[in-house]
Amino acid sequence: MRPLFLLLLCLAVPASAAVVVRPGPTALGASAIAGASAASFEPRVPQWTNEFAAFLATPNPDPAGVRAIARSLATLNQDDPAVQAQLQPLALALRAAVAPMLAKGVSREFTSAQLEDADTRYEVLNYPAVRALLTEDQQNGVGTASWAFNKGLWEQLGTDGWKRKKRSLDETSAAISASLNRPAYDLTETAAPEAGSGPEVAVSVLKGDITRAKKNAVMTTVQEKHLCHGGVNAAVGAANPCFFAQLQKAPELEDGQALLARGDGKGPVENVLFVKDRNERPLADIVYEGLKAADEAGLESIAVPAMRAGSVFGAVERSYREIVLEIRKGVERFVAGARTSLKDISFVVHNDERLATTLQNVFASRTERERSLRTDLREANLSGEGYALTPRDAEVADRTSPIYDSILKPWSLEHLLTPHKPAKIGEIEDRAAFSKPVTSVLNMPIKMPGTEIKVPKELEQFREFLQKIIDHEKAVNPRMDEFYMYLTVDQNAVKKGLTHRRPGVHIDGVQGARYKVKLPPEHLYSVSDKLGTVFYDQPFDLTTLDPATQHVHAELERQANEANARAVPDFDIAFWDSYSVHRADLAKEDLFRTFVRVEFSMKQYDSEGDTHNPLFDYDWKPVARPIPAGLDDKPAAPAGFTSGYDDELMTSSTARTSRIRTTSRGGR
Repeated sequence: MRPLFLLLLCLAVPASAAVVVRPGPTALGASAIAGASAASFEPRVPQWTNEFAAFLATPNPDPAGVRAIARSLATLNQDDPAVQAQLQPLALALRAAVAPMLAKGVSREFTSAQLEDADTRYEVLNYPAVRALLTEDQQNGVGTASWAFNKGLWEQLGTDGWKRKKRSLDETSAAISASLNRPAYDLTETAAPEAGSGPEVAVSVLKGDITRAKKNAVMTTVQEKHLCHGGVNAAVGAANPCFFAQLQKAPELEDGQALLARGDGKGPVENVLFVKDRNERPLADIVYEGLKAADEAGLESIAVPAMRAGSVFGAVERSYREIVLEIRKGVERFVAGARTSLKDISFVVHNDERLATTLQNVFASRTERERSLRTDLREANLSGEGYALTPRDAEVADRTSPIYDSILKPWSLEHLLTPHKPAKIGEIEDRAAFSKPVTSVLNMPIKMPGTEIKVPKELEQFREFLQKIIDHEKAVNPRMDEFYMYLTVDQNAVKKGLTHRRPGVHIDGVQGARYKVKLPPEHLYSVSDKLGTVFYDQPFDLTTLDPATQHVHAELERQANEANARAVPDFDIAFWDSYSVHRADLAKEDLFRTFVRVEFSMKQYDSEGDTHNPLFDYDWKPVARPIPAGLDDKPAAPAGFTSGYDDELMTSSTARTSRIRTTSRGGR
């Protein structure tokens, strides 16, 4: 039976008035994970699949072979789509084998040998590189089961002065079952506390080798000073053995106590902050104590790895979301107190896109999810002169997209069960004119029910785009005259590693509590000259979710699979709707982008920050319409893979200078 030990890798991101959140995930340039090439391991996948099948089916399994496979898997970059494709046979076999294991749980019919076998199997399945091949629900189940069996069998032996105090088999099975079925974590979000005194805190999510983060210190955790397991501790020890030499000489730490080991100028790591964690205190406490110790030591920056998300995943928290929410509590507690020096916290995730994205989404959720252009849109300078457009007759031969079928049906989340990827209706021909510098506008009405289409003359360069979309609209929407038509033009510089607009998976036009009677969904047309919007060609199951009380975008973020993400090509005119799940893409280089969107809607857009069109006589009183803060973020449907951005990683030096506040640019 494996020993019961606790590895902890600390992590944090605050979200308050004193916090700057950098968009991400970003990167550790030269140290970003390269991984082995797909071709180098492809011939071994059938052998690996067979060995795992035998290991999971044979009594008294020998884990040596599959542990070696797990070490090989750990060398691969499983965020790489090519690697994912080559590992697909192994992943499918593991998922098929794990499903009945999790469904079976534990029963009184289990013998001691069967409990030991289950413990061994779950231990290997919970290795991070193996667990990554499972579905998200299976990952959570395997982590929980791994530590339920381990803890139950360990307690059966007892360790009172290393004297055995054997429990009965029934008592052990009951203890394991209770651990498997312990109450669910409360995922309800609470309000962030007010910031205390001290410097503004900048936060980023990085991917790669934590020893290359170029911070004042690396934070890591130990259960005892002689139990320093885990990948981060191994990396720190390899970088410079002086840190663990200091830990071994120091008195044993109390739970939550920290020790700063100073570097000797050798190697890439300046200092290491050890924090003791025995998995007996709330994770928020451990995070808080570590950050407070870093601040009291005078550190200005710190790199923090993914806490409790490695080989001890499931010992306490049963999902990445539980881990991240608990971490956020600790960080917000730190920010709410008096601080003197710490102002730069970077969370470093190794080879796990789902965790990196969960970090970014949860920590940004308080302020970023409902961001748009409203707070940073340049004021539109419109003269009051313009031009009118009239739709022409046109033929639309291909109407196979479900967007055409749902265009006039009442809004319903059931439509997300069918992928609503955008349909291409044309492309921009005069590309030089399209990209000329121009004023930006947000949700400006250029048509109201029963009126003609009126466009300010300052936006003449978009005549081609507008004419093509209204010709298409006339052909596919027999009730076009009843709709408002809203124009957004967003033109701005985008730095490498950042998004032009809101960096999160979402849909437009959610109809929540405000719309007791559901209207037809918004349908939209968009085009950009660079950095096309990324859409997900996959179903999303939100049928059990209530949009009036639960957060639609949070659930979309959980289910989005990056393997299904497709970017719209430059200058293609895309036709899409309120069921087209999408996100902004990260720039791979510094660029200047022009993005234009038209929405057809039966709603009156009267939100604060929307642009007034002087060609119409109307007086809409602007209203603040953020997403309600009290929406429930609990998972509402069987989740698939949560993913983030298939980005080219930035260097840490770029990340340090690319600060944006939590009110960052939003949209497509």
